[in-house]
Amino acid sequence: WVLTSFGTSVLTLHTSGTSAGILRDALALSPTNPVALLGLAWAHEAHGEYQEASELLTKLIASDPDHAHARLRLAVCQRRMGELDAAKRHFKRVLSQETEPWIRSVARQEMARTLISLDDLAGAEAQMRALLEESPDDQDAALLLASILERSGRAAESDDLIARIEPASADRPSSRYLYDSRPDLEIERARETLRSMVDERLDLLASGLRWWGAGTAAEAQGGEQGQ
Repeated sequence: WVLTSFGTSVLTLHTSGTSAGILRDALALSPTNPVALLGLAWAHEAHGEYQEASELLTKLIASDPDHAHARLRLAVCQRRMGELDAAKRHFKRVLSQETEPWIRSVARQEMARTLISLDDLAGAEAQMRALLEESPDDQDAALLLASILERSGRAAESDDLIARIEPASADRPSSRYLYDSRPDLEIERARETLRSMVDERLDLLASGLRWWGAGTAAEAQGGEQGQ
């Protein structure tokens, strides 16, 4: 976990080559470490190494099927590799879960792109309209819906939608920005695990010292009585 915390911290500095090596070392010590698996998968995905990322993400969701973020990234990698049916199944699973709004947003957008590739413009439109119901200010969703309307031969609707899009707020990064700029590294989770491990070991150490102290005191008392 020390290596994981350090490796994911290095990732946030955009030095993915260095961090990948550190995270591989962490996985050598703990092969199912979810934070290390996610961080290393992100490093591969950022370099277009979708197969390598998919293998790591598959391993992660095998141990934690409800890890929505890992499943989302797996589905995105599969879509980019042309594995559209598999991607579609994973996007559906993510959307069936209670998860963070930015994850749902990206999942719906990527599901729409998958459906466009499958020539299902109506399905893609439905995804974006559902997303805009959930998040009316989602600029990425509005732009993608406008593109879908244009593809569907509804240019006037597309133009009207674009004209009504509000400027993005600098105080609230878009879901796509959150996805592209960093993985949800869960660094704090790694550090919390480290802290809990320290506390646990301190408790064990304290218990051991109390046991040792009690034994030492008993021996001393026995020696005094013998005298």
